[in-house]
Amino acid sequence: MSTCIEHYYIHWPFCKNKCHYCDFVALEKHEKFMQSYHDALIKEMDSFFKPKNQENKSVKTVFLEVGRRVCIHCHCLKRILTNYLRM
Repeated sequence: MSTCIEHYYIHWPFCKNKCHYCDFVALEKHEKFMQSYHDALIKEMDSFFKPKNQENKSVKTVFLEVGRRVCIHCHCLKRILTNYLRM
């Protein structure tokens, strides 16, 4: 039986400033937590999509939620996207 995950949602909650209209979790000026959040995200992606859990799983889309004033380091974004491409 083939399992297809339609959408994989990733929320990146780190913003330089939270917009007054934003209803999402947004951590303003908490850059010190970015690396540990990123590492946990990669670990979750790895554990969910590792081969022993797969029965022809394929992700059709990935939605990376980032704010208008997002704080994300290029190496973090590259690693998230590289991990997605391995799925």
